[in-house]
Amino acid sequence: MGLAFLITSDNLQLLSERKVLKEREYAALLDASAVIATARDEAARIIADAQREFDKRQAAGYDEGMRRAQREQAAQAYTQALAAARTMETMKDAMADIVVKAVRAIVGEMSTQTLYEAALARIAPLVRDEAFLIVRIAPGRKDEMRDALDGAFAGQSNRQKIRIVEDAQLERQACTVETPSGRIDASLDLQIDALRQAIRRDVLKGAAR
Repeated sequence: MGLAFLITSDNLQLLSERKVLKEREYAALLDASAVIATARDEAARIIADAQREFDKRQAAGYDEGMRRAQREQAAQAYTQALAAARTMETMKDAMADIVVKAVRAIVGEMSTQTLYEAALARIAPLVRDEAFLIVRIAPGRKDEMRDALDGAFAGQSNRQKIRIVEDAQLERQACTVETPSGRIDASLDLQIDALRQAIRRDVLKGAAR
């Protein structure tokens, strides 16, 4: 006896030309319909799960792409910042060197006494209340220092005791002043180094503005 119906992927097809199914055939038909409905629901669930997984992976890929782009952008910004810092450092050194060379060229044309006078002009206000001063200079510069001291402290009514000491360890234009409170180094090289540092700081402040 042939099949009364055929199960396909979507529905049931009656194969028999009979209008009435036997009880057994009807029960089988109900079971087959339930199987198809269950299969259809399961297929829909699988498709939905697959779509959610696809969407999840796509979103994860997008987020990862965004994070990668952000990392690359941050790395590029950091590289540019380092390059700018190196350029600024080079510029600071170059400007400081130019000014220092100019200062040294000018200083080279000045007498040692004039340099002493310039150093003492800065020191005098700091040591005005000191009981005594010991001024150390290079050998052979005592007369120049004495004249410079006379000019620096000319307007001081109560001039403290000042002793000039020649020190073989000092450079030709070096000068230090010792007081009961401490020691002041007014050497030309030290002043020029301070000038160099000041120029570098000024360049950095100007760039920050």
